[in-house]
Amino acid sequence: MNIGSNIKKVRELRDLKQVFLAKKLNISLNSYGKIERNEIDIQFGRLNEILKILDVSLITFFSLDENVAATSNNHTESMQMQLDDPLLDYLTADLNMLKLKRERLFSILEKLIMTEQPI
Repeated sequence: MNIGSNIKKVRELRDLKQVFLAKKLNISLNSYGKIERNEIDIQFGRLNEILKILDVSLITFFSLDENVAATSNNHTESMQMQLDDPLLDYLTADLNMLKLKRERLFSILEKLIMTEQPI
């Protein structure tokens, strides 16, 4: 298992920058980069800190598929990350929950506008 590349996959899915995680972990950007490149052995405690920041459970994290397919199209390299169903299910559930919350907020806002009550 490539722990560093899995951390990178989840970080990118969360649209977070390396510098954000480095600051949260109170380490240098260079040290964080070494974690993602598997240049250092990561202790369980540090991995747990990272997963908490990324809001991913251990089970979901370790279910990531390590197959990263590199394809070439018109001399342009592209990378495709394949994720197992547990992570996709987790992210889909998060997205659905956010959509419901957004709909509820819009409904509340609409009622406030209709009754002309100040917010």
